[in-house]
Amino acid sequence: MKVYRKISIGIILIPLFIVCSFFIIKAVSWLLAHFISSDILNLIILAVWIIVFLFFLYGIIDWLLDRVILEEKKIRSIKWNGILNIEEDVIEYTNIQKIEVKANFIQKLLNIGDVQIYDAGVGIVDIKDLFLIDSFIENINAKR
Repeated sequence: MKVYRKISIGIILIPLFIVCSFFIIKAVSWLLAHFISSDILNLIILAVWIIVFLFFLYGIIDWLLDRVILEEKKIRSIKWNGILNIEEDVIEYTNIQKIEVKANFIQKLLNIGDVQIYDAGVGIVDIKDLFLIDSFIENINAKR
């Protein structure tokens, strides 16, 4: 059984965002310091940081829970939509009719892409932002 995970572009951009946010908050706080008292300004900055932290925490949890599992006879795609809603698609290798990979130039360099698997019974299973896409396709073709 081989497990593949989606990749969140937000996780890749976290260090860049943190560095840029320091400069942005510094500039905004300097501008607002002339118009707003420092206590209110500190609360505004704290609220912005909490919102940003929760946004990235949600992205990391979403990344950890979404996965694609290649089993002996089938592919299982597990997607979490929200907190309690789990969507699971199962396709047997014998029913796969076509596999499409969509990736732009940067995604191809990073080995990331969107995969659509066409099945005779289920229809289309859409897997977005899959990491190690070349290995994923090779494993599927080896088991078909």
